Amino acid sequence: SLRSENTTLRKQVKELEKVIFEAQQVEAEPCEFLTARDLAEKRFSVKEIQDLERKSNTTKEENKMLTV
Repeated sequence: SLRSENTTLRKQVKELEKVIFEAQQVEAEPCEFLTARDLAEKRFSVKEIQDLERKSNTTKEENKMLTV
């Protein structure tokens, strides 16, 4: 049913928002020395955060369409 699908989508959005928030906290921590590997991992993390943000936005839009 739409109600259960809506509930599932809301849970997914909350989980994605939590992951994004946690990733942003890690990103905000000061770094004194970065190796090439650290920089590569950070670039991967940034890309992953952007992907999660896109998925979150898509899920929010789907949720809005279901609740209209």
